[in-house]
Amino acid sequence: MTASSMSKGFFEFVKSIGEAKSKQEEDGIIENEIHILKAKMGARNVAPRQMREYLIRMVYVEMLGHDASFGHIHAVKLTRASKLVDKRVGYMACSLCLHKDHELMLLLVGGLQTDLQSQNQLEVATALILSCKLINEDTIPAVLPLVDKLLNHSEATIRKKAIMVIQRFNELSKQSVTNVCDKAKRMLCDTDPSVMGASLYLLSDLVEENASDYTELVSSFVSILKQIIEHRLAKDYDYHRMPAPWTQIKLLQILAHLGCANKTVSEGMYEVLHEVMRRADIGINVGYAIIYECVRTVTTIYPNTQLLAEAAKCTSRFITSENHNLKYLGINALASIVQINPSAANEHQMVVIDCLEDKDETLRRKTLDLLYKMTNENNVNVICTKLINSLKDSVDSYLRTQLAEKITFLAEKFAPDTIWYIETMSDVFELGAELVSPQFAHNFIKTLAEGIVENQEDEEAEEDIANYAADFFYQILVTNLNKKRKRIPNILLRIVAWVMGEYGQFCTGKPVNDEEEEEKDDDEDEIVALSPMEVIRTLWSVIEKQGEDLSTRQWAMSATCKLCRHLDEIPAEIEHIVAKYRQSTQSDLVQISHEFVELCKERQLQTYVFDHACIVDDIKVDDRLKFLDGVVQSQMKQGKREYAPPDDDSESVDEPKEHGLVFNHHSKLKDLESTLVLRSDGVGDVGAMGALGSGADDEEQEEVAAPAPDEPVALNSRIGRGGFGGRPSKQVWGPHVEEDDERGAEAMNSAETKYKTTVISVAAYDAAPASSSAEQRRSSVPVPVKQGRERERAMSEKERQAQLLFTGDSGANKPRRKIRTKKRIATTKPKSAAVAKPASAAQAKKPAAVQDMMGGMDSAASAPKQAKAAAATKAPSNPVDDLLNFGAASNAANSPEVASSGDLGLFDDLLGAPASTSQAQSASSGALNQSSQMAPQSGGGLLDDLFGGALGGDNSGINQSQNQNQNQNNANVGGDIFGSLGGSNAQANNSGNLLGGNRGFAALKSQLSAQVLAFPRSHDMDQMLFENSQLSISYFKIFKQQKSTLCAFISNLSGAAMSNIQVAIKGDGATQLQFGFDVSSSIPKPQLRNAHTAVINSLPSGSTACQMITFGLNNFTQIQIPCNMALSIGTETVNIGLQISDLLRPTMIGTNDFGLNWSKLGNGSFAVTVNTANAATNHYIERLTKKLHLHHIQTIQMETIAAGNLSSITNASMILPILVHCKTVQSQSYSVIIRTPNVSVSKMIGTELQQLLQS
Repeated sequence: MTASSMSKGFFEFVKSIGEAKSKQEEDGIIENEIHILKAKMGARNVAPRQMREYLIRMVYVEMLGHDASFGHIHAVKLTRASKLVDKRVGYMACSLCLHKDHELMLLLVGGLQTDLQSQNQLEVATALILSCKLINEDTIPAVLPLVDKLLNHSEATIRKKAIMVIQRFNELSKQSVTNVCDKAKRMLCDTDPSVMGASLYLLSDLVEENASDYTELVSSFVSILKQIIEHRLAKDYDYHRMPAPWTQIKLLQILAHLGCANKTVSEGMYEVLHEVMRRADIGINVGYAIIYECVRTVTTIYPNTQLLAEAAKCTSRFITSENHNLKYLGINALASIVQINPSAANEHQMVVIDCLEDKDETLRRKTLDLLYKMTNENNVNVICTKLINSLKDSVDSYLRTQLAEKITFLAEKFAPDTIWYIETMSDVFELGAELVSPQFAHNFIKTLAEGIVENQEDEEAEEDIANYAADFFYQILVTNLNKKRKRIPNILLRIVAWVMGEYGQFCTGKPVNDEEEEEKDDDEDEIVALSPMEVIRTLWSVIEKQGEDLSTRQWAMSATCKLCRHLDEIPAEIEHIVAKYRQSTQSDLVQISHEFVELCKERQLQTYVFDHACIVDDIKVDDRLKFLDGVVQSQMKQGKREYAPPDDDSESVDEPKEHGLVFNHHSKLKDLESTLVLRSDGVGDVGAMGALGSGADDEEQEEVAAPAPDEPVALNSRIGRGGFGGRPSKQVWGPHVEEDDERGAEAMNSAETKYKTTVISVAAYDAAPASSSAEQRRSSVPVPVKQGRERERAMSEKERQAQLLFTGDSGANKPRRKIRTKKRIATTKPKSAAVAKPASAAQAKKPAAVQDMMGGMDSAASAPKQAKAAAATKAPSNPVDDLLNFGAASNAANSPEVASSGDLGLFDDLLGAPASTSQAQSASSGALNQSSQMAPQSGGGLLDDLFGGALGGDNSGINQSQNQNQNQNNANVGGDIFGSLGGSNAQANNSGNLLGGNRGFAALKSQLSAQVLAFPRSHDMDQMLFENSQLSISYFKIFKQQKSTLCAFISNLSGAAMSNIQVAIKGDGATQLQFGFDVSSSIPKPQLRNAHTAVINSLPSGSTACQMITFGLNNFTQIQIPCNMALSIGTETVNIGLQISDLLRPTMIGTNDFGLNWSKLGNGSFAVTVNTANAATNHYIERLTKKLHLHHIQTIQMETIAAGNLSSITNASMILPILVHCKTVQSQSYSVIIRTPNVSVSKMIGTELQQLLQS
C-alpha cells in the first residue's frame, strides 16, 4: 500500500501520537482510536480498501502495547480476499498479531491450503512465508503435502521458500517430516544458486545431529565452494566484490562438522580451505568474516600443519589490528589454535598483555578465555592469579560463575603442589561464595584428602601438609572472630569444619607463612597442638556469630564428633551442643547427634569409626586381569592368537608408517608443540623471551650450517616449506602424501638427530614458485636456533608478565614461603574448667552420653545430687575457656534472677533454647553436673525431647505461657521430622481435654465421617497446633487419590462469637506448592478471597469449624522436602510440617511392569542401608504402605518390591513414577534402592523411609 491510499484520519492519528507529551496523553489517544476501530470494523459492508487501512491502524495500536484482539478475526477474513493486495495485508496483520498456538489458527490453515495450490506464484509465496511463522506442530500434517509438491515448482523463488518451510517444520517436529534427507540432497543439486543456498541451512541442521550419515556429500560441498570462490556465480550474489559470502560461511561450518575427528574426510578439504583463505584476504570486513570461519574450520577438522601455519598467519593480522572488532576475532581464533598448538600464541605475547588491560570489557573477557585455554604446568600460577583478580573485581554474576569454574578446573589439573592448591581454592570459595557449585567443594575435599594421605605415606616428603592445612583454615576462623575478616561464605565455612574435624588434632594455632614463628620452631623436635576443645569453641563461635543455617551446623556437628575422639572425657559443653541439636528441624543434624550419643557409649568403637572413615578410597586394581584367564585359555584353544602389547608386537617392528600424519585428532599435542613453531615471514622474532628457541639473535642462526641444497630435508612434523622431503614443489594436498612419505622415510629418521627444534617459516603461497633456484631453496630451509642465551637489555614489566604467562617461570610455581617440616605433634590436655569430672566412681565408668541417655530413667533419684553438683560448678576464670558462655547456662537454674527473666546465657540464646523455665522445673530436672550428665529439660530425658514426649514425661511444673511456647516448638520439630511417631508434650497433656470435650474433630465427627474416614490420614485424631483462652487450632491430613487435603479445626473457646475469621495458607517458598480451598466440604463454607485466603463469616462461642485445604505439587523441577506450610488463623500463624509421603500415591502395577521400568530409571537411583536391631519384612511392608502410601507389589523370600508416583495437582498427565526394592539382610538391616527420574526425589523418599524404619 502506498501513502496516497491512506486516509487523512490515519495521518492525523500518527501525527497526534508523535506529538503526545506524556504517556498518559498517548494512552488516551490510543484508547480513542481503539473505540473508533471497533465501531468501524464491526460495521456492515466495509470496503476492502477501508478494511486494509483499519488493519494497518490496528497493527499500529498493538505495536504500541495495547490490545486490539477485536480485529484479529477481520485480518483472518481478509486473507480470503480475491485481490492480492488485500490478501497480503491480511497475511501481514496475521503474522504480526497472531502466534502459532492462537485459537484462530484453525481458520487460517484453510486459507493457507487454498493459497498453496494457487496458480498465482505471488499468492503461493505469501502463503509459504506465513507458514514459516504460524504453522505449529499440530497443523504441520495439513500443510506438509502441499509444501512437498512445491519443491518441484517451476519458479526458483517458490522452491527456495518451500525448502525453508521444510527446515522450519523439521525444527518443530522431526517426526512429522519424512524423507527430509532425500529432499535436502535433491535441493542441493538444484540449478538455481538461491535454492541451493537455502538447502544448506537444512543440511547444516541434519549434519549437526549425525555427521557420519552425510560424509558422502563432502565432495559436493567442496565442489560448490570451489565454484563460488572462482566467481562462477552471477554478479547478483556478490557482496563488496566477495562472491556469496554467507553461502561460503555456511559451507565452511558444514565442513567443520563433517571433518571433525575424520582424517579421510578432512584430507579432501585441505586444498579448498587454503584457497578460500587466500582469496578472502582482500581487506574488507566480509572477507575477514570468511577468514575467521576458515580458521575455526581448520582447528576443528583433523589437523594439518600447513593449514595451521596459514591460520596462524591470518590470526596474526587480526590480533595486531587497531580495530577492536578484528582484535576480538583474533583472540577468538588464537584461542582455537592454541588448543592444537599451544606455542602459536607465543608470537603475540605483548598484544595479549595489552588486551588484558584494554578498556573494552568484552575484549578482556575473551582474553581471559584465551589464557584459560593456553594454561599448562609452567604458567598455571600466573594465569590463576590473573583469573582470581578478575573474579575479585567483577560484579557480573555470570562472569564470576564462569571464572570460578575455570580456576577450579585449572587448579585441579595443573596444581604444582597441595599447598598452592589449598590457597588458590580458598580464594575461589571466598570470592565466589554462593556462585561456586557444591560439587567443587566436594572435589576439593577429596583432592585435599588424597594429597595429605600421599604426604603422610611419603617418607621423603619434608613438608607437613596436614599441619599446614589445619593451621591455614584455623586462622580463617580466628581472623573472623577478631573482626579482621568479613563474613566467611557458607561453602568455605563447611570446608573449614571438615578440615578441623579430620585434621584438627594437628592444629597448632600459629599463623601460616609467619617466618618468625617458623624460625622459632626450627630448633624444636616437636610442636604443641591446640586442645581439641579450643578448636571446637572457635568453630562454634564463628558459626553462632554468623548465624549459619542448619545445614552448615550439620558440618560443624560432624567436626565436633570427630574431634571428641581425641578427648578422654566428653565435656559438658559438648553435651549442651548435642542436646540442643537433637531437637532440630534438620533431620541430618538430629541423626548426627544421635550417632554421636551412641558412639560415646563405646569409645573404642568411636575412635575406630572416625580413624578408619577416610574419603580416599583404597582401590585395589588387578592389573593382570586374572579373572579373564579362563576366557583367554578357551580362546587360545580355538586357535586365536595371544594378545601382544603394542611395544612387543612383532608385526609392527621396523615397519614404516603408512601415513604422513600419525597423530589422532586433538591428540599428541605435546608432540606437535615440540616439533612445530609457527612464525610469519617478516614479523620478526616470536617474542622478547625467546620461546622454544625462536628468540635468539640472528648471529647465532648463522653459526649453524644449513643442509646442502640437494639434501632431502625431513622434519619431525614431516612437512617442510614447499612440500614433503624438502623438495621445492607445489603445495601438497590429497592422497599422494603417502607416496612422498615412503620415499622420505629414511631421510626423516636421519633428520631427527640433526634438528631439535623445527621451525616452519610461513610465506605467501605465491612467493615460492616451483622452479626456484638452489639458492632460493637454500634460503627457504628453516634452521634451528641455539637456545639459552639471554638478551642483554633488561625486560620491561610487560615483557616480564608475558614471560610468566606464556613460558612460565621455574620459580614462579614454587611456594614462596618457609616449608613446614614434618615434626612430632604433642597434643595438649583439655583444661580442667572445660571438662567436668565425674561426681562418683560409678558415674566415671559410664561415658557422658550413656549417662545422658539414661537420664530419663533415674532422673528422680539423681535430681538432688545433680542440683548440688550444678551449684558447685563455677564459670571458668579464663574467658577463652568459656567462649560460648556455657558456665552461665549451667548455673542458670540456681539464679533466681535468671530463672525469672528466662535468660539462660549466650549459648541458649544463640541456639534457640526455650525462652524461660520455672524454678520448679529447674529443681526437678537439674543442670549439668560434674559427671558430664545433662539432665532433661522436661523430666523425660533427651530422648523424650527428640520424639516430642512420645516416651513419657511430666510437664506439670510448666506454667501456661511456657506450655504455649512448647506447643509451637514441638509442632515445628517433632511433628516435622518424625511425622506420626509422636506428638509434643503439650499434645499429651491436652489430648484428653481436647478430645473429651466438644472441640476439634470430635465435635464434627458425625458430619465429616463420610469425607474423612474413607481415606487414609496422617493421624487417627487431630493434632493440637495452638491453644489459648480464645482459640484452639488442630489438624490432620487426609490423602485422596489426586489431592492431599489439610483439615484445619478451629475451635472458639471464648465467651463470644467470632466474626470475619481470615484463614490463609502458604508454602515456605522452597517447593512449588499449589493450594486451594474445598469450599463445598468445609464447615462452615467460607468466602473465598483468592486461592490462598478465605474468610469464615461467623463462628459461635464453643463451636468448631473445619476448613478443607487441598495442596499438591505444581511440577517436579523445584521440590525441597521436608518443608513447612504456614497456616494463619486470624492473627495467629502456625507451621505444619510437610513430608514427601504426604504427596506420594500408590501405583497399581505388576511384577512384569516393575521389571520393565526398573532399568529405565537407573539415572535417578538412590540406595540406603538401614541398620536396626530386629529387621523384619512385615514391619517394612507396614511402614511402606501405611506411612509412605506405596503399593506393595510382591515379596519373594526376603526381597520386596513396591511402586508409587508423584503427580501434579494442575496437570494430571504429569506423573513421576517411583519404584522401590528392599532386601532384608539377616534380620539386622534393610538394603533399600529407590528409583525415580529425579535423583533428588529418590533421596527424599529414602531419607524419610530410613527414619520410619528406625523408629
